[in-house]
Amino acid sequence: MGCTNSTNASKPQESLPTYLELQNEGVMAAILTKHGNKGVVGACEFENLSFKGGASGELWKCSLNMEDGSKTSVVFKCTKGTDDKDVTVQMSKNFKLYRESLYYTNFHARASKAGVGLPKIWLSTYDPETGRQLIVMEDLCHTVTVDDIFPQDDPTKQKDMSELNAKAGIELSILSCSKMCLAMLADMHAEFWMDKSLIKDHSHWLRGANWRKGDKADFGEWLKLQSGMNQGTLNKADDATGKLELSDLVRDCIKHSEEHTTYESTKAIWDQPGAVWTLTHGDFHSKQLMYDPTQKKIIMVDYELCGIGNPMADVATYLIMRFEPEQRKEMEGELVKCYYDALMKTGKVTGYTWEKCWEDYLFFGANKFMFYVPLMGAYAPCVTVNYIGGHWGAFLADQNFDATKIASCLSQ
Repeated sequence: MGCTNSTNASKPQESLPTYLELQNEGVMAAILTKHGNKGVVGACEFENLSFKGGASGELWKCSLNMEDGSKTSVVFKCTKGTDDKDVTVQMSKNFKLYRESLYYTNFHARASKAGVGLPKIWLSTYDPETGRQLIVMEDLCHTVTVDDIFPQDDPTKQKDMSELNAKAGIELSILSCSKMCLAMLADMHAEFWMDKSLIKDHSHWLRGANWRKGDKADFGEWLKLQSGMNQGTLNKADDATGKLELSDLVRDCIKHSEEHTTYESTKAIWDQPGAVWTLTHGDFHSKQLMYDPTQKKIIMVDYELCGIGNPMADVATYLIMRFEPEQRKEMEGELVKCYYDALMKTGKVTGYTWEKCWEDYLFFGANKFMFYVPLMGAYAPCVTVNYIGGHWGAFLADQNFDATKIASCLSQ
């Protein structure tokens, strides 16, 4: 009865219930049964976890009543908003954030077999007309979120790890956890390395895949979205968290990319000698990663921005997003080398040298946040934009990047 390790849904729904409707005992049971999960007779004890669900997703925990009298705890993620005109629903549609459900549908079994830690999925489905998605997965509340290992308020203070270590069953540290995260990421990248079926069979939903098929119209739509986010960020008004405080370097990079990015300039990056690509997570940072003490491995979630791109964009996202700049400078060499060694250990990647790996880390790290910072500028409060923009600016300064060295391309 119930859950399998791969999703039961392969076709989009005509319509999906909102998070409020899903809290009706019969609605959750009916949709799970419809998609092949036998034995579910109802749902109860709903708990809001949406503070963990990101900008676009409602996240709720509930208990499923099974026909044999037992109960099973699951978590469901669905698009925020009860009205299809809601800004978060429109954001999900515009950015195709329902691709997370498609990742589980198409790649769960293959990625799991390759060693990628993924949650067990009960249901994964979507509605491309509205941009809504619904994912029902195992309850991961027994795991330790990697982000919790980092100091939350004062980055200079040593965090007391006793409670987290007890929950994990091992001694955790930022360095040890990061090595586990990056080694698992290498397993996913290696499994899909230069796999042409990603473009051939999945270009309708994987971010950036259509661009490589020459779809300039799709690229143009993304460029229009990026331009809107750029302008929204540069002109962002003060809010309750304070005022926007981006450095001149960061602002100049946004302006330069805005003025010079075209399909042709982006394609020139793909066509460079030695250029590599693979399936990327697209949003690989510490809040998307959990250490599971039962499996003794990292579990990775939230594939809303997955696509085709250079693998080092994911590695750089992890290191730039959450590490304090001095901490990143201290650890990045060791951690990027850890990733590279794990990639080579799979035996699935050839011809990719350590020197090229490090070069890609610097280049795509600088350019990945050309997407991230404006995205946050469009949808997040000033304090969040300042935090991420500050980390990006520090990375640019460390590598002596200026606006003219920012690639004129859409980041993937």
